[in-house]
Amino acid sequence: MHPKVLFLDFDGVLHPEGKDDLRHAWLLGGLVARADIRVVLSTNWRLSNSLGVLRRMLPGWELERQVIDMTPELPVAAGCRQREIEAWLATHPTERFAVLDDNAWLFEDPEWAPLVLCNPAIGLTPEALIEVKARLGL
Repeated sequence: MHPKVLFLDFDGVLHPEGKDDLRHAWLLGGLVARADIRVVLSTNWRLSNSLGVLRRMLPGWELERQVIDMTPELPVAAGCRQREIEAWLATHPTERFAVLDDNAWLFEDPEWAPLVLCNPAIGLTPEALIEVKARLGL
């Protein structure tokens, strides 16, 4: 069983919309390593890149080594990201999980308790990390 899992989007989270430099990844690296959080990639980048390639894109060993998997791909429709996460959880027992994303449309319930929505124009902020920690019981 995975004690704590973070489902991670890239666009609008690790970087603001229109940028591709993953500038906010450093904010996440220390947290996932210190708290032993496993990361599952839910980003659309998983559709055109292997897990190994995506790991190597992440700056810093702390974040790269905590990435364990990617969610399955389901047909694109309203709520599909939530269904992909639920499909992954159905086969991987997890004590607690949180979701970092920027697109409410991808979730059946934008008020879904594990979901932390980032402003896509800004991306990940220290305030969003506080919300993630709360959802993971840290």
